Amino acid sequence: MSPRGRGRPVTFDAVARDRYLTAVAAGLPLADAAHTAGITPQWANRVAATDPAFHTARQLAKKQGKQARVEALPHDEYRYIHHGCRCPDCTTAATEARTARRHRDDPDTPTANPPPPRQVIDLPQHPAHHGPSQAPLLLARAS
Repeated sequence: MSPRGRGRPVTFDAVARDRYLTAVAAGLPLADAAHTAGITPQWANRVAATDPAFHTARQLAKKQGKQARVEALPHDEYRYIHHGCRCPDCTTAATEARTARRHRDDPDTPTANPPPPRQVIDLPQHPAHHGPSQAPLLLARAS
């Protein structure tokens, strides 16, 4: 007679864990990595909360995945500003974008459609009240 196990069979075994961690390290979002391993994202979170070794491995895979996503970014102004890339491509792109913004916002350069001149509008003047005795009768009764 074979030993009888309790509950559902394990779906997140060592092979599925390796598949999940490899997908996370490649830069996939956690939900997509969980689906490649055949589990739900909540199940991966639960295993990480209960298994310290898996938690540590997942943290390392998340760092590697973040680095992989950063390396996949194009070299432009965004990478220069947000990720500190100082390669010649990023530096040139950031300089050109900054120069374009400065020239666009420069008040000395004439624009094609200047804004209309400001107009002064006369507002009606209300007579000043001389105290509570001048209040309307309805307000005086309500208070």
